[in-house]
Amino acid sequence: MRIIHIHHNYFPVVGGIEVTMNRLGLWQTKFGNEVYVLTGNINDGFKGDGILRVHRVPIIHIPNYREISIPINVPNELLKNADIIQGYNQNSLFTYIIERKAYEYGKPIITYLIAVDYLHNHYRLLMRTLGFKYQVYLTRRFIKLSRLLFVTNNYERELLMSRYGVDSAVIPHGIDDEYLEEPSRAWAFRNKYGITDEIFTYIGRLHWTKGIDMLIKAFKYVINKFDNIRLVLAGKGDRKYISYLSKLIDKLRLNGLVLMLGYINEDDKIALIDASRAVILPSRHAGESYPLIANETAARLKPLIATGIGSIPRLSMEHIVITELNETSIAEAMIKMLNSEYYKDYVDKAKKVRERLLRWSDVAKLTIKYYNEVIK
Repeated sequence: MRIIHIHHNYFPVVGGIEVTMNRLGLWQTKFGNEVYVLTGNINDGFKGDGILRVHRVPIIHIPNYREISIPINVPNELLKNADIIQGYNQNSLFTYIIERKAYEYGKPIITYLIAVDYLHNHYRLLMRTLGFKYQVYLTRRFIKLSRLLFVTNNYERELLMSRYGVDSAVIPHGIDDEYLEEPSRAWAFRNKYGITDEIFTYIGRLHWTKGIDMLIKAFKYVINKFDNIRLVLAGKGDRKYISYLSKLIDKLRLNGLVLMLGYINEDDKIALIDASRAVILPSRHAGESYPLIANETAARLKPLIATGIGSIPRLSMEHIVITELNETSIAEAMIKMLNSEYYKDYVDKAKKVRERLLRWSDVAKLTIKYYNEVIK
């Protein structure tokens, strides 16, 4: 089967969509399929992994709004020879334009919708109004093009049915095998950085929408009450925001207590999760649909503290501690997690969630099952 995954971004951009495209594509290839990633050329630093065929096309895009990207040259021959098209992100104009061309060629299309109608709750007025209208318009267009829709969770399946009157298939995020099979590597992280204190961790993109400044302020509150605690921040992001975080750390006199690692590889990421008391997702982003860190923490038997934003409170993952969108609530959750009995309870909950996780190989098999049904 010749499969094409479509999105305006791909590696070296590392986000939930990009990782999903990569993991599904790799496993679909291992199962004997010919898999392509069709993406824009904004970030051309990723030269491929020798397995997936990455096809980049020139695009025009609005700065800071990459979802409004227009492909200059649509690869018609690639589309004509496809057996199935899987596009991502109902906000992506790039995905829509390519899917529309594939539709003209009579190709079966599946669209993976991420965070249905979330712009309605965006923190910016422009996005809540004009942005939301754009999102609804494009969502309806994708529905017309698609023979099947994928969503990441049951809540968004119900939302899609109630607002648009269409059913969809739930395709949850998977988990890499090493997260389930590797023994604890907490010692590796602690030895590398010389840390013996309790660790709270953020892993992900460093951007205002992710709320790391709230987390730092919450940590200041906790450190005033407890000794021997560190906060570790891992990830790349917006340079201005990173500079702001550095100044905030200085202002709150947290130098040496907050460690900013930058990007870390997957081995170090697993070791960091293992070494952590809990991982924290203090997000302000209404588009949080199914963050990968939810699976990763459960797989490593660690609690996840997360703000009640987007679909996170409705994921039915018992190891997640939901907080309000402020530093006081986050700090209170961190303090509770320092209690041994409370912590053990959430580790036990993580064990239950871990038993339900699907490996990426399982998710890939599920997508292929739906592909075959759609093609018939």
